[in-house]
Amino acid sequence: MRNFIVDWNLLSLGSLILSLAAAVFLRWLRARPWTFSLLSFPGTLAHELAHFLVGWVLFAKPSKIDLYPERSADGWVLGSVAFKNLALWNSAPVALAPLLLWLLGAMLCFRWMPVWAAQGQWPAVLLGAYLAGQCWSSGWPSSHDWKLALPSLFFYAVVVYVACALF
Repeated sequence: MRNFIVDWNLLSLGSLILSLAAAVFLRWLRARPWTFSLLSFPGTLAHELAHFLVGWVLFAKPSKIDLYPERSADGWVLGSVAFKNLALWNSAPVALAPLLLWLLGAMLCFRWMPVWAAQGQWPAVLLGAYLAGQCWSSGWPSSHDWKLALPSLFFYAVVVYVACALF
């Protein structure tokens, strides 16, 4: 049995490079809408589920989730979630919920993928890179998400400013 020292920094760096390559590849596929929508479906599902789950927790009352790609005036819409109770206090967390996927991508890249690489589980490493790339590619909120979040973010900024001024 051979003894060897595992360089976790090197394994993490390799995981990061593979994951970023997957994210860049997914971005490159945007020129081919149907191929992109098919290969990015796990990320689209995670993006819309993030909206749905945070909306459910914050009483925004999610009412409909749609995962069928459609052409819009601005390009393509890969999915959407409708809510019945978006308010000033909950619209920013609901709209920006996909940013939580970046944490999942980081966990895949820096926690699990190096372990799989050290154990020689290369199919798991490649799948992890694909999924981490999905998390980073689809974890950025859409322009529509930002439009929904801005009034709420402004509200929170005013509340924090007033709280700091009073205390």
